[in-house]
Amino acid sequence: TTLDGWELTRTLSPRDTVRVALAEDLSGGWSNLYGATAELDGPRPAGPWAMYLADVDGYRYLCFDLDAGSGNAAYDAGKLSLWLDELNIEHLTAISGPSGGRHLWIALADATDPQLIREIADLAGSLLPSLDKSPLTNPATGCVRPPGTPHRAGGVSELERGSLETLTRAATTVDYLALLRSFLVDAGATEPAAPVSIIRGMARDDAGHPYL
Repeated sequence: TTLDGWELTRTLSPRDTVRVALAEDLSGGWSNLYGATAELDGPRPAGPWAMYLADVDGYRYLCFDLDAGSGNAAYDAGKLSLWLDELNIEHLTAISGPSGGRHLWIALADATDPQLIREIADLAGSLLPSLDKSPLTNPATGCVRPPGTPHRAGGVSELERGSLETLTRAATTVDYLALLRSFLVDAGATEPAAPVSIIRGMARDDAGHPYL
């Protein structure tokens, strides 16, 4: 049977709306700007749509968006999937569209602190060149096209590895995410430097670094 991406989105979405791609002015195709919204209880959008990963309580899904234009998405997806297998973290991989990008999905058992998700994204991004971290670093707007959703260049996001039950079962707890974070550090990921808050009038040394 053909995967119905709209029905799947209605089942999974943590919010009542999805983001919808804007139509191109002249070509009749679809842009990569998801500037419109559609209600889940309304009709299927005419073009591509993307599902929010978080709600007001935190992230409900962790989706690694691996962009074929930024690196070897298939290789990065295989590497990440192998790591997740080692940690017994349930996941599925989808081929996002004709360009060969990958979406690697994990469903979370509980709403998860955006700061932890951001840390995992930053660590993973230092090891996986094709990772677009933006969906995992902005809980308000971060969204990804679910399996079965049309791609603006044609075709749909197709399952490559894993089962859709992974998304509906939502078995991954915060303890598993903590294991993943530690694993990425052990694998050589670069931990981002903590942001420095500059207080007005704070003294600086010759290199421009603030000090008390």
